[in-house]
Amino acid sequence: MIVCNRTGVDCDSELIDAESVVIAEGRRLTTLRALDSAVFVVDCQFSDGRIIDCALTGTTSLPSG
Repeated sequence: MIVCNRTGVDCDSELIDAESVVIAEGRRLTTLRALDSAVFVVDCQFSDGRIIDCALTGTTSLPSG
């Protein structure tokens, strides 16, 4: 799964406190934040085709530009 979530500041918006969230069946499993554009790698555990748990395994900052 790949999710794009804007963060930072541009001409039109300030999204400093933007967050990415993994939710399964109405339950928040994790919340991720970065000051600048970043890629989060999340390891999700599945049972019967449903996400039951997840954990952040890595973060990579993206170059600005």
